[in-house]
Amino acid sequence: MYYYKLYGKKVMSEFELYQCVSIDEISKDDADIIITNEQLPEEILKELPTDTELASKIDRHFSYFTNSWGFFGIKDGKYITAYKRENASEENLHPFILGYCIAFLFWQRDMHSIHCSCVRINGKALLISGVSGSGKSTLTTRILDTTNASLISDDVVVVNIEEDKLLAYPAFPQQKLCRDALERNGLKEEDLRYIDETKDKFALSRTEGFSTEPAQCLGMIVLDHSADVDKVQYEAIKGNDKVAAIYTNWFLFPAMRELKTDIKDFSRCLKIASKLDILHMTRPENIDSTKEQLEIVKDFFKIEL
Repeated sequence: MYYYKLYGKKVMSEFELYQCVSIDEISKDDADIIITNEQLPEEILKELPTDTELASKIDRHFSYFTNSWGFFGIKDGKYITAYKRENASEENLHPFILGYCIAFLFWQRDMHSIHCSCVRINGKALLISGVSGSGKSTLTTRILDTTNASLISDDVVVVNIEEDKLLAYPAFPQQKLCRDALERNGLKEEDLRYIDETKDKFALSRTEGFSTEPAQCLGMIVLDHSADVDKVQYEAIKGNDKVAAIYTNWFLFPAMRELKTDIKDFSRCLKIASKLDILHMTRPENIDSTKEQLEIVKDFFKIEL
């Protein structure tokens, strides 16, 4: 067994999750999350389609999904099972265990996962979201490399309101970068771990300053890009658009979008939106505007970087 601290919870895992922060051995009774190398129940396997490797069922008690790498189950906000297909390795399962499985698990606990990078600046959490290609990894990297900020999470951050404060819970000290980002940042492939054969990404360790303690949220950036602008455009997101930003950047949004919106999920997004200032920035394409973006971020959130 392996033991970790992840999103503020104590984890007992049969998988060695090299990305995560190790802790001392704990008992099953003390574990908040238990991850096992285990196949889905036989009655579910019998119902799976034979013409595709993709299947899923979403439920607050027990959810499962399957893909080309394996079979995954999430139960009662505590238990995760993962089982690889014959052509997969255990490491192929890691992104799904630490991505969708964790997001479903916290959803079962009525906690929210946001698809974003997150950095700790002067003790506060700044969330950086955006569609693929929007530049969130580039901005995150610039903040981490040129300021005293530290990483909270690279791809998924779990947030929750406690004592009237919105808190962001840290994942693990690793940032994923694509090949062209290595070149832009002067990094060498041989110094990094290759982690994604489908998206061609590398793992960059970000242990300096990393803490497993939660941070109160300072705000959120929603990044976009356009060929129609020649400098960074920005505005505050307000009102119902704030709720929409929280909902559409929910890590589970792609899985949930075909389902009827649950009032519990909408209410959670509404409460989170009330606790966040949200900045929308649109950057020009094919231009490095990160310096300009940083100045806008400092001014909007009234912070020193």
